[in-house]
Amino acid sequence: MQIEIFIKDTVHSGMKDFISDGTLYMPVTTDTMQDQCSRIGIKSVIHSGSYKEIPTSTSSDVFIILDSNNYISNKYIKNIVSLFSIYNCSLLFGAQYNRISKSEFQLGRLSNTFHVNSVELISKFTSCIYINGEPYNYPIINGCAFNSSIYNSIGGYKYCPGPRYDSEYNHNFMCLLDTYGKIVFTDLLKIYYNVDLYNSTELDLYRYYYDLGYRSFQKEIDRSVLHYDVFGGDKSIFKECLNLGYSESMVQKKIV
Repeated sequence: MQIEIFIKDTVHSGMKDFISDGTLYMPVTTDTMQDQCSRIGIKSVIHSGSYKEIPTSTSSDVFIILDSNNYISNKYIKNIVSLFSIYNCSLLFGAQYNRISKSEFQLGRLSNTFHVNSVELISKFTSCIYINGEPYNYPIINGCAFNSSIYNSIGGYKYCPGPRYDSEYNHNFMCLLDTYGKIVFTDLLKIYYNVDLYNSTELDLYRYYYDLGYRSFQKEIDRSVLHYDVFGGDKSIFKECLNLGYSESMVQKKIV
């Protein structure tokens, strides 16, 4: 078996040698990934670049996309290999939570939404669920492990050019994965995203929440117009939300 891993290069700082929430999590580096693969006797191909350089095909059995800002458990690759041996699926992914490196930053109240992506499990005794037919639960590209034959069949991942900037989020790509096989969410593949809010720029925040609004708009959830108007359509409201700490009730009053 062979695994190909693409690490998105992201400007980051404040990464620690490890973090722990009861489980040990290590930063995503070429050395970390090679070590995890070699420990279980798996061949690996590891490379990095911007999201625009993510390959559209792979000759490996499993293709994984991570970010250089991620922390992963020391059993991350082992869990992926084990789960693919159990589930005949197109995609595996886990929850992503943020790790704020500067707690004194004034936007700390955004920690519940900034680089956070998860799916509620049925019960505490359930570790994996299918989310096919649930487009509102489709993941972002970060932290995804693909069945390579299906990944190749649909032409691989492609970013979305946009009027304001190019977005990493490709909803149509996730919809295609749904039609080709099962999409599995599991708490065994949880990752953390290092957020150095102290060094983040307003543009970083604006782009993330613009994408969030775009995703909400495509998913057709109740708050889609709210998110899209606030984070995509009116920068003055967006800036005030960031300054005060985003709350939906406050934004609704502003819009009305």
